[in-house]
Amino acid sequence: MHSRKKISVKSAEQIEKMKKAGRVLQAALKEVEKVSQPGVSTGKVDEIIETFIRDHSMSPAFKGYKGFPGSICASIDNEVVHSIPSFKKILEEGQIFKVDCGVTFEGWHTDACITVAIGEISYRKRKLMKATKKALKLAVDICKEGVRVGDIGAMIQKTVEKKGFSPVKSCVGHGIGQELHESPIIPNFGTKGTGVRLKENMTVCVEPIINMGSAEVYTLDDGWCIKSKDGLPSAHFEHTIRIGKERGEVLA
Repeated sequence: MHSRKKISVKSAEQIEKMKKAGRVLQAALKEVEKVSQPGVSTGKVDEIIETFIRDHSMSPAFKGYKGFPGSICASIDNEVVHSIPSFKKILEEGQIFKVDCGVTFEGWHTDACITVAIGEISYRKRKLMKATKKALKLAVDICKEGVRVGDIGAMIQKTVEKKGFSPVKSCVGHGIGQELHESPIIPNFGTKGTGVRLKENMTVCVEPIINMGSAEVYTLDDGWCIKSKDGLPSAHFEHTIRIGKERGEVLA
């Protein structure tokens, strides 16, 4: 659920709090890269990351959010997003593992995601990850004063479709700040020159969620995990970004 409130411009002090949360989140995702190996459960990764965040006197933003039980979303291969971590789910060689995580500091949130290769992965999976990461980088570059939401979506869509991949239309980026999800909604597709115009010091999460095959997805009975309909893998990268004068500033 996304808030319909007016998009807020953040003060320097508020952005500083988000930066502090962001530094811990980026360090936590580095830990994810270290510990995500064949034979490790997604529940164990979740446990390690929750401990890491709390050891830095901050809170995992996802834990308990709308009843979500984990500190990370831990999605493997054709699990697109929002998979619940489990000690029964073991990482295997050749998989791609998406870890989405949020950190809260003094009431201010950051949110980011990485996709990790578990051991050796296929050429096609590497290509999917590379295209998704590139789409995010190019989107960050245009997150400056005056950019429109449609410009961001169009950049992501063009970058991944050129490589033969599909942006998931039902999973979107969002504003962020005192709430984990704020206005505006930022789809991973769009038309240049359309949508809300963003101002300097607004903070948003841009998150290309890209399927190898069709964009079609469905939600499991747990009400959380979204999977690709065709069973092909999906990649996901995300940054929390401050809209800057010349380009976006990555906060997490």
